[in-house]
Amino acid sequence: MDKEGIIYFIVLVAVVISGWYLLDSFYESDVVDESIVASVNGEKINLEELNDNYYLFGSDDVSKEQFLNDVVIPNRLLLQEAKRRGVNSTSLEAESLFQLLISQKKIDQEWLLKNLQKKGVTQKDIENNLLEQVIILKLNEKIFSNLSVNGEEIEDFYQENAFLFKTEDGKTIPLIQIKDKIRDIVASQKRDRVIRNYVTEV
Repeated sequence: MDKEGIIYFIVLVAVVISGWYLLDSFYESDVVDESIVASVNGEKINLEELNDNYYLFGSDDVSKEQFLNDVVIPNRLLLQEAKRRGVNSTSLEAESLFQLLISQKKIDQEWLLKNLQKKGVTQKDIENNLLEQVIILKLNEKIFSNLSVNGEEIEDFYQENAFLFKTEDGKTIPLIQIKDKIRDIVASQKRDRVIRNYVTEV
């Protein structure tokens, strides 16, 4: 995995998290001005843009500075690369992603849109961001399509963490019943290691 690919994965994680923030949080925006808070390959991010994104996707658990570093800047990096590769998205794909988030969080769409409109956020604002998220997800599929977990890795995790796979009466759950779940866990761990290695290098 090259460093460029590592950056892409970090961005994907940030985007998925920001999607949940959209459905969970509504904030009063801070006073904005045109101060430049970051520059990404020559593209400037001003305080107004940061505030808008934080207003839509921020959380009490994440400071604005952290949100800038973990979400806004990485998103810009990935979108720049997507543009270079000619990756794009459609309104239909954006709407499908929006409906997926709505259904997973079990939130009424009309209620959500009304609350966002009260904060000055339009449906067009949401669509534009979802279009960008679709692009990022598409690019991620290209970059991490070769990520795999073999049977030995699944077996090792199962043996090393047997205490995690117990029933209420203390019996161990057979591997065959939780193989897919363990595969997902191991894959996630691999991605986490990639992120940690990248952060250590920069």
